[in-house]
Amino acid sequence: MVHALSDSPLGIQWMTDELTHRYEANEAGRLVGDRSGGRPPRFVFARSAEGCIWRFRSDVERERVLGIAKLAGRERGFERPDPATSDAQWSPALPERLVMIARLLGSDREPASFVREAIFRKDAMFVEIWVFD
Repeated sequence: MVHALSDSPLGIQWMTDELTHRYEANEAGRLVGDRSGGRPPRFVFARSAEGCIWRFRSDVERERVLGIAKLAGRERGFERPDPATSDAQWSPALPERLVMIARLLGSDREPASFVREAIFRKDAMFVEIWVFD
């Protein structure tokens, strides 16, 4: 699934390639394997300045997929700072619906855990990937 594309698809293409490199997907686009071994995460959310993409593991229930996809579909890509004033430590604001997504993926008692990976290109953040287990 893709959301918020701009005229420049470089970030979207890079995220798609990165997720394809990391995970195996079935014909429906659901994650079925981790190429480094082990089980894929339940949900992966990636964003760049050009937009966002996300993927679900194949066993995530349809109701959760629908609810989370609605939230993910409302997220936008992050805004890059002015290149003349940015530094390599810059980080965009958290996705607005991150906590709600974690709650929908979690149990009644506790939200799902997640980690963020920032990927830099030419000393500037290019893409971030949020992995929910």
